[in-house]
Amino acid sequence: MRAKNIVISWKGGGAQSARAVSSALPRVKSTQTGTAINVDSDHSPARRGSNLKSYLVWHGVRAKAQSLSDFPSTVGAKLMEYTEMTDPDLLATGANTYNRMRQLILGGVATYVLEHSSIYVLMAH
Repeated sequence: MRAKNIVISWKGGGAQSARAVSSALPRVKSTQTGTAINVDSDHSPARRGSNLKSYLVWHGVRAKAQSLSDFPSTVGAKLMEYTEMTDPDLLATGANTYNRMRQLILGGVATYVLEHSSIYVLMAH
């Protein structure tokens, strides 16, 4: 798959996010654009997307950073809205896991993305 635009969802320093970035990096290097997005929530301040952009630029990627607010929807819904608007070829994201009861009751970003994505998704845990 030769991608033109890859979006990387960045939670800001988590092991899963770092694995997603390192797994996607060879593909991102061959794209026209790499977009580092951060959905600003209580757990992940907006400035972290620019840190990833700097990392991608250092690796020779034409990158941009985008910060989104999760209000009024969830992080997963906001990611899917963004990918519908920008039509990337691939979404790279980390996949956190929680205990089964919390996951069953609250769901999670990874579950939401897998259930609602219409594009290729690279997830790393």
